[in-house]
Amino acid sequence: MRPIFSDNKINYTGLFEFLKYNSLSYFKFSALTFLIYVLYFSIKSPSYETSVSFYTNYFDSNNYSFISSIVPGVSADSGNLKFSIDHYLKSEKLLNEVVEKEFVNNNKKTNLLEYWNSGKTSFFSKLNPISILRKINYHFMFINVLTEDDRQKQLAKIRVLNSISYSKDLMLSHHKIVVKDKDLMISNFMAKSIYESLVSFSAEIENSKAKEKKVFIQERLLEVKSSLTSSEQDMLKFLKENDDHSSPILALEKQRLQRNISLFSQLYLSLSDQLEKAKIDENDKSSSIYTLDAPYISNFKSGISLYKMILLMLIVNFFIISIYKFFIYRSALIK
Repeated sequence: MRPIFSDNKINYTGLFEFLKYNSLSYFKFSALTFLIYVLYFSIKSPSYETSVSFYTNYFDSNNYSFISSIVPGVSADSGNLKFSIDHYLKSEKLLNEVVEKEFVNNNKKTNLLEYWNSGKTSFFSKLNPISILRKINYHFMFINVLTEDDRQKQLAKIRVLNSISYSKDLMLSHHKIVVKDKDLMISNFMAKSIYESLVSFSAEIENSKAKEKKVFIQERLLEVKSSLTSSEQDMLKFLKENDDHSSPILALEKQRLQRNISLFSQLYLSLSDQLEKAKIDENDKSSSIYTLDAPYISNFKSGISLYKMILLMLIVNFFIISIYKFFIYRSALIK
């Protein structure tokens, strides 16, 4: 073989001869890895994906009123979420709900913890060295006070967490949750449970905010009512004690008292309107999450496709063989 590097220059003829000379080794190695991967692809347990997508940018323009127009930030825009979906998907609240939620399997009620502990996993999944090492690592990391049930529950929650992938488009307020599992039924069940929990939590927060708002408005309404009554009493006292309305000082005082009555009357009416809306919001069971695609099972198996993997292997094999052969014949290739 001609050298590839000679006098600090690349010999392209030598490079072509080098690749041609090692082409047979490249194709043999590629054929071997191809057969191994096809065998693995055909016998490995497939993974299934269940997806759900939704929007959260709903806005109700009817919620604006006098107070929201004069006080910045005071709005009944219950359509915008008051929490992070990403954080909620990683929360103990959600994971506990999904793991403990019951479903029917073979006419028997069970949950994910019982289902996974019953040994309903594929043979190849049990032999997966990465999964085995991961479980061993978790067991060593657990604190001593945990019972065996606590440890199994924690492993189940970790499995649920690792099966979730979340993406979002903040510009359009579009969100998508994908749940992947080797069991088609479990993948679908987890996706539905996660979405139902998300919708329920969103409605819970909105109702809680509406309740807090109602209490605040009620307290403020009592204060405004008291001030309005006091202003009306002041006006009544003023009219009784002052018959001479030609005096400029008395006229100004009367105008001041009238302004107070008008202001408190307007506030009282506005707060009364806000109170009724807060009561409605408190009992409103609707959610600001609007489903685009309900949980559905993908028609394709999860993971990289066969042809993409083969193409990737061909590229990787080319570099592996080239580097290996170059290292073997480096004395002849570099002059």
